Amino acid sequence: MGQPSDLAVTIHPRDRMRSLALYRRLGFRAVGAPDEQVCRLEHAGVELVLADRSVDDEPGSGEDSARVRRSGGARVTVRVRDLDEVLAYWQEEGMLVVTPVHQGRTGRVFHGLDYDGYEVRIEERREQTR
Repeated sequence: MGQPSDLAVTIHPRDRMRSLALYRRLGFRAVGAPDEQVCRLEHAGVELVLADRSVDDEPGSGEDSARVRRSGGARVTVRVRDLDEVLAYWQEEGMLVVTPVHQGRTGRVFHGLDYDGYEVRIEERREQTR
């Protein structure tokens, strides 16, 4: 089977431009210009696609879909340099923190829900020492 050549994760936010601003603030860079249905972002070889639901014709919408996402949908992990800065931004924006900051296996971390109920794991990068 070999190694995958790349990875893309697609989510379906209610407000693509607001989500675009959020993920850019978390370190993703826009790939091309957003169109009427899709925004593409990239970080460390991973593409994050923000697409209108009609692009994939997935069933479900509204609050029921948000509940499904919270109970087992995709989770995005973002590694950041300053976890406290991101946490402050998360709270200023009124997004839910579902797991407060704690010491995880890989460093300090918290879990939150973005504007559309997708779980985002924010992990503070450990500086490599040589």
